Amino acid sequence: MDRAGAAHIALHYLTKTLEKPVGTLLAEGYHRLREKETAGEIHISQTGTRSGLLYGSFEKYGEGSFLYFQNLSALSDYNTDTETSAADVVGGTWPEMGLSLPPTSDKPIKQGKTYVVSDTFVAFSNKTPADQFEIAKGFLEALGNIYLLLPRSESPYQNYLEVLPKALHDLQTNKGCWSHRSGHPYLNAYLCDYETPPEVMVQLAVLLPLEDYMRWSGETCTIAQEIKDGLEAFYDEKLGTIMRWLPSEEDRLDESEEQKVPLVMDSWYLHHPLLNLARLASFGDKLAKKLLLNSVDYAIKVAHHFNYVWPVFYKMDTLEVVKAETQPGKGGEKDVAGFYAHVMLQVWELTKEKKYFNEAEKAAQSMVQHGFSVLYQANNTMFAAKAIILLYTETKRSFTVIWVICLWRIYLPMLHYLNAIMATASTSRHSLNFSH
Repeated sequence: MDRAGAAHIALHYLTKTLEKPVGTLLAEGYHRLREKETAGEIHISQTGTRSGLLYGSFEKYGEGSFLYFQNLSALSDYNTDTETSAADVVGGTWPEMGLSLPPTSDKPIKQGKTYVVSDTFVAFSNKTPADQFEIAKGFLEALGNIYLLLPRSESPYQNYLEVLPKALHDLQTNKGCWSHRSGHPYLNAYLCDYETPPEVMVQLAVLLPLEDYMRWSGETCTIAQEIKDGLEAFYDEKLGTIMRWLPSEEDRLDESEEQKVPLVMDSWYLHHPLLNLARLASFGDKLAKKLLLNSVDYAIKVAHHFNYVWPVFYKMDTLEVVKAETQPGKGGEKDVAGFYAHVMLQVWELTKEKKYFNEAEKAAQSMVQHGFSVLYQANNTMFAAKAIILLYTETKRSFTVIWVICLWRIYLPMLHYLNAIMATASTSRHSLNFSH
């Protein structure tokens, strides 16, 4: 029983080629559902090569919900020998649902070899979720129960202390990592890409771990200072913000992609550099704090203009929308609201000015409208979940439903990190310092 009074049970079924065919098992269950005309709804099924799962609930003949989870790793021999993909193999429409092995004709399975053709975990609850928030909570509860049953291999030891100096040496000395622009060295986004102008996000994404390493080791990395020396050139005085591309080199953009156009911003690309500037500022970096505080008003202006619902691309000078949606009817970068909330809370922690905290609250509340379609990019959604934990610890108001939806959309691979976050949330506010 969970705290809401719902009962849970998890079952495990393993089917091999020499056992009763999984299709027979599915057919038997299908006919039993048809005999009772059981109605239900599928809330989520596998997307692409993500976890092979399906979550649904019953609507007639009693209450209940279930999570069907296929251990795709167990099917690897079948996929390898038949040269097939495990993408989109779990799904269906009520009541026909489950695993559909990818067919093969050119590469049949090998004679005499036993294959696992289904390794299924099913979790049941006696409660039917009433809304999107109960669906998210029920999903996570069921996923947690199944996760405890999944086979897990031991993580091999990696000697990162041996790898680290080699990586630093290559980063510093490999000419393909660097370009010389406007009298200064900048990191390339991609090895030997000398045509694309430098990006501020790339510089900061490398600078942060370099700073962490220097604090940890006591060593000095000369390239860290070189990167720092080039940051101020990304600031545009007229717009009052740091830019994605180095302004003096923007005319080199070849317009081969929608965002490779002068003054075009990909919505989340504005916030990632601000997040890293805030992390640097929290460690006492005065230049980072200056660039952050000089840029934050522009970020707020953009948020207000789009009413906390960001498009994919927009013009930085006019805020004209260049690309509104990822696909027709799918909306823009919905989780940027949570990313923005994270940045606002970082600025609030630095300045103690309440207006930034208020911005974070408004942005977080705006995410409710998106429901389960909130995820645009998993790292954005994770930053959103982290921001909402701090909002709750400060206000004690329930942002839980938004947080749960963020977690629900990140899926199984992030559970270890979520456990770490929850551990810090239960200790003290100081442990949630956004420099971490």
